Amino acid sequence: MALTVGQEFAGYRIVRKLGQGGMGEVYLTAHPRLPRQDAMKVMPASMSADDGFRRRFIREADLAAGLDHPNIVSVYDRGEFEDQLWITMRYIEGDDAAAALKSYPHGLSAAQVEQIITSVAEALDYAHAQNLLHRDVKPANILLADVPGQPGKRRVLLADFGIARPMLDDARMTATNLTVGSFAYSSPEQIAGQSVDGRADQYSLACTAYQLLSGTTPFENTNAAILIHRQLSDIPEPVTHRRQGLPPQVDRVLGRALEKDPNRRYPTCADFAEDLKSALNAGPARPDLVKPTPPATYPSNPSYPTSGPGYPSSPGYPSNPSHPSNSGYPSNPNYPSNPSHPQPGVGSQPGYPSQPGYPSNPGYPSGPGYKANPGVPSNPGYPSNPSNPSYAATAAGFSALPVGGGGSAPSYPSATPSTAADPGKSARTQGTWSFVIALLSIPGSCLFGIGGILLAIAALVLGTMSLKKAGQSPAGVSNGRGLAIAGVIIGVIGLLWSILMMIGFIAS
Repeated sequence: MALTVGQEFAGYRIVRKLGQGGMGEVYLTAHPRLPRQDAMKVMPASMSADDGFRRRFIREADLAAGLDHPNIVSVYDRGEFEDQLWITMRYIEGDDAAAALKSYPHGLSAAQVEQIITSVAEALDYAHAQNLLHRDVKPANILLADVPGQPGKRRVLLADFGIARPMLDDARMTATNLTVGSFAYSSPEQIAGQSVDGRADQYSLACTAYQLLSGTTPFENTNAAILIHRQLSDIPEPVTHRRQGLPPQVDRVLGRALEKDPNRRYPTCADFAEDLKSALNAGPARPDLVKPTPPATYPSNPSYPTSGPGYPSSPGYPSNPSHPSNSGYPSNPNYPSNPSHPQPGVGSQPGYPSQPGYPSNPGYPSGPGYKANPGVPSNPGYPSNPSNPSYAATAAGFSALPVGGGGSAPSYPSATPSTAADPGKSARTQGTWSFVIALLSIPGSCLFGIGGILLAIAALVLGTMSLKKAGQSPAGVSNGRGLAIAGVIIGVIGLLWSILMMIGFIAS
């Protein structure tokens, strides 16, 4: 229930409403004892009643209250009043980056983007060192405040630390516009419900940088199902295609920070910000960001790391030997260039910039250190399914691609025809059908709800079977995991929606 001006809530007097979203409503309030105004976010009663959300809210609000950084909005207090959780933060007079984009719909200046991304990266790395994730980095949560006595100078602050986001459980993910809107910035591992660390925030920061530079997010769609699928499986269009005049090096930097596999992103947010700064100024990348790092075993604990003097442990996140790390993707003469960015002596391939770090040649790369893969048909940088040419590579298929530099690249096994069962092919087929049927379950709910229920159940069964077979497929083979995950998620949404529709038909 919305609060009114002058009303008292938890001792605070409501001055005016500042905004609202899926995580609650924000009010400007007068402190009950101090001569100060605070920003208060009041959580919806439905979330406050969830025991799991309540525990996360209290834990993360307590952690956020201990953060002391010039680029983080301070958390003052939290509590519960009339069965609604609330949290108060420092009130910042000014706009957010999303509002700034409305004034500059084709993107902010490079200098503005550089300042914003650098400041937010420093804030995120500081929070990660305290074992706290943000999980909702986007322009609307980046505040731009004027500096008193210094006209024209602005301070950048990251807001909404300590607001515990619900796990992306299927029942809630399309509950509000804010949550659906956040998918445009969410990392693949966060959408898929996998364990996440600071590199998930880095992915969101890269999506934010992309939007601040071009005026659009990497993947734009108002349909949550399509947006989920694209975040899991697609490569974004190079930002230089959407905004002319940007140095081509920017594509390389954003391409790395937007990798589907977290192990192939930058070790820290500050590393990403520094490389982006160099690219925007058309300067060379820092040497340690372009040279491959020695492989190491990534921690097997699926939970967020808490050991060591801080997070991340120097020099950053270790690489996984199964996903060779490459800090910057050095140039390889076998990599095709984009016609819009010619590179002498290199063939062209539409859609890919001439930046190291983009998949090489149509299909798998050839040359020293690579084995030819006769079983994989030509497709720009992705393994494709011979029986389904329109199939786009999943996140697993993309992360298996080799990266250049630092010795010989991993070889791909020869895919010779065989009469044996192919679990990857079967998983792809079932994943595709799961995704399609899940989409149909939503309009199918109009048939008194029963049609949607049957279709959603079929999508869940196919998606589960696909995920099981995907785990049996050889490494480096496209297995439809992204489509299967999207099918299961959308299938649950369709099932719940159909049940509601059926209840409505019965009640009427």
